[in-house]
Amino acid sequence: MENYDEIPKYRKKKSSKSKSANKSDHKHQYKDCLLVDEENRPHKAQYCKICGKINNIIFFETERVDERFRRMLTDNEVLQKYKDLEQFQVKSMWDKYVTINK
Repeated sequence: MENYDEIPKYRKKKSSKSKSANKSDHKHQYKDCLLVDEENRPHKAQYCKICGKINNIIFFETERVDERFRRMLTDNEVLQKYKDLEQFQVKSMWDKYVTINK
């Protein structure tokens, strides 16, 4: 006969943290910036000051012409409008992160 008096303890599985989880272990603090792609087209966006995550990209900057119409700004007009913002070079507008120099 087998002895059933000893009941094995339940062992909880260990949770493993991936490397990408370390980037998101904080509350994002977004700051305005200007992203410039390889074709030298500027786009206004926001990036996280801690990890460099890109957010809220504005692909087509416009201004109101009159009550019903808007016009798209040229690349030079966008650069002049946001010349005081920090600029980052990116390979593609679909990049998820910018490199931050600390």
